[in-house]
Amino acid sequence: MKKIKAIILDYDGVIVDSFGTVHEIYKQICEKVSVPCPASLEEFKKVYGYSAKEAYRNLGFSDADIETARSMFANLVLGKEPKLYDGVSEVLKKLSFKYILILATNNLREEAMQKLTKYKLSQYFNKILGKEVGVPFEKSEAISEVLVELNLGKDEVVYIGDRDIDADVADEAGIKNVILVEYGWGYHRPRPHEFHIKKPADIVSAISEINK
Repeated sequence: MKKIKAIILDYDGVIVDSFGTVHEIYKQICEKVSVPCPASLEEFKKVYGYSAKEAYRNLGFSDADIETARSMFANLVLGKEPKLYDGVSEVLKKLSFKYILILATNNLREEAMQKLTKYKLSQYFNKILGKEVGVPFEKSEAISEVLVELNLGKDEVVYIGDRDIDADVADEAGIKNVILVEYGWGYHRPRPHEFHIKKPADIVSAISEINK
């Protein structure tokens, strides 16, 4: 196996503890479109499911409600300040000395950039991939394109996420080195090629283990 040269990190659930923030925004959205929203975070997690698309379906949103939700979410999330997970700043600093760091998020790129700049983390990333308003975005395709741009082989990359959808994105992009963190939003389908870690500080040692 080739040596690891780059690390791709998800944003929500890996760098920022944002699920409570997402819940708050959905409460506002549901109130706007007159749809009940689970009051507790744990119940909301069950309703949210695999992705925002599944969340809309589970909440019973109409097509018009979904358009309202997307617009409201894009505006409201910019005013939120999710907390960094403990130790994340130190981990990113350590990794940046040795690896190319790429952020890949299904959120708006503007929102990720805003928060990374505020927390003084943007300096550690070579590339930040995310949605632009009104522009189609497929995370796995964006990752594949940036790997070509940076002349990186798929076996020279580690993908770090926290949910089933992240493991699927890695699979779609052909990335076999996957770390799923247990401190994030949560995953349910462990796979044999994945590393599972309990806290951000363990990321560095997990990558070293993959890189042996």
